[in-house]
Amino acid sequence: MIKTLLSPLLLSFVCLFTGLGLTSRRWKKLTKIQRCSLLLLGFGTMMLFVFSLPFVSSNIASYLENDYLSYNRSAIEQLDVIVVLAGGLKRGHGTAEDELTGLTYSRTVAGIRAFKSTNAQFIVMSVGTVDSKYTRMVDIMRSLSLVMWVPIDILIVYPLSLNTF
Repeated sequence: MIKTLLSPLLLSFVCLFTGLGLTSRRWKKLTKIQRCSLLLLGFGTMMLFVFSLPFVSSNIASYLENDYLSYNRSAIEQLDVIVVLAGGLKRGHGTAEDELTGLTYSRTVAGIRAFKSTNAQFIVMSVGTVDSKYTRMVDIMRSLSLVMWVPIDILIVYPLSLNTF
């Protein structure tokens, strides 16, 4: 939440509405086109701010990926490896612990379920960079896998993936 409040987008949002507030004294002197353009600019900035909030953007991504989370069970029975790609980490501040975003959590659980319903030899947890935030994400994914009774010897954690070819 603090990260959202300190974002440059919020600062521009505050400046825009401060400017709109200052022009409200001369609002009647503005032409209809000028008023409409100011209102559209304010509305567009407000929409951009709302869509950039982590809660909203995560839900939009989850909705868009929802169709791709389902799979044909008969098609995956012959797989050798299940690969789970990470989708984000919600950083804990203060006493709160880090936790997976809804997207990463659903991908991990879907991957583990797919693994358990196939003859796959391994399950790979993959994250895309060396940043400590992402290595923490793959650690949490590993912990979730162990809680869901995935044997540790078949779990491969790959925190340095640069592409998904």
